[in-house]
Amino acid sequence: MEEEFFSRNDVQHSLKKYLELLKTLHIQDNEIFNSKREYLKDIISSFIHAPDIWDEKSKMNINFISERFLMEINNEVMDEDSLSLTYSSCLRFALERGTNTLGRMPREIARFQSYAIYNINYFCGEAKEQIEYALREMPFSLIHHLIHSRRFKDYENFPSLVDRAEKVTAEWDEELRQKIDNVDNLKTTLDKHEGAYNFVGLYAGFSKLGRIKKEEYKWAKIAMFTLGCILPIPLFAELIYLLIASPETIASYSYLIKTVPIISLTLIFIYYFRIALNNYNSIRAQIVQIELRKSLCRFIQSYAEYIKDIKSGGNENLLAKFEEIIFSNIMTSEEKVPSTFDGLEQLAGLIGAVKGSKGK
Repeated sequence: MEEEFFSRNDVQHSLKKYLELLKTLHIQDNEIFNSKREYLKDIISSFIHAPDIWDEKSKMNINFISERFLMEINNEVMDEDSLSLTYSSCLRFALERGTNTLGRMPREIARFQSYAIYNINYFCGEAKEQIEYALREMPFSLIHHLIHSRRFKDYENFPSLVDRAEKVTAEWDEELRQKIDNVDNLKTTLDKHEGAYNFVGLYAGFSKLGRIKKEEYKWAKIAMFTLGCILPIPLFAELIYLLIASPETIASYSYLIKTVPIISLTLIFIYYFRIALNNYNSIRAQIVQIELRKSLCRFIQSYAEYIKDIKSGGNENLLAKFEEIIFSNIMTSEEKVPSTFDGLEQLAGLIGAVKGSKGK
């Protein structure tokens, strides 16, 4: 059973009491006794000031001799034999700590060990047997204790732990690869969405412009049909007048003069009708162009990626005709639609002809 010993309150109390006793004890003309007492004071002080280290580094002897050692320091009889016996017990703790510690031991502990090793003949009886056991047999006991300890069993399980670690590492690598693939897929999806959102914004702009043009188209159509309905009214009025007027009135020069405003008004209506028709055709052509661009926004992202793959494969002219058809301008035929000044020139010519005939 592994438990704390030097950190216990009762043990600390006994150690301090025993240390005070050692400080007051001195035998005149007994150098061996006094030397043991001085070295024993150092090790007891270490037990008091560093109990956690001793509990950790001397577990085996704590299990074996801790209670006996507690009885030794609580013994009120202080002679050379009891002092030597306590010294041998402390030596076992010190040697075990030295075995379990990397690096050099504290100086006072090293001196304590050296005195017992090189002056073993100054000890007798059970104390000497304990020292010989600590020097000769206890190292094997320490090895045996280490082999059967929980820590050594962990070392025995190390190969299986390595296998498990490699398996877990492989699982982590596979999971990491899958996550990387998922991230790449998400990146591709986000790139597509980014392009799609860019063209969605462009599509929204064309849609807004298309709504404006459709509103203009509606009013242009109303204006054109209105002028188309007004245009024949002067001619119908003149025709009715000819039907009800007498032949003498029609043949007179004054009638001819009266027809000039009607003809002029008709020509003006024709002029504005043609302007309205031109505007109507222009707006209709713009709407067709806007609808074309809206249609292109629906597939342009995929088309851009496809044409990139095609051109990287060396087939740069494979879609040339397709591009010419898709991306060419859609124009309505406007050759027969008059320009803005055609009507003015015709009206000026007509007025000049009338003035010329009047002058004759």
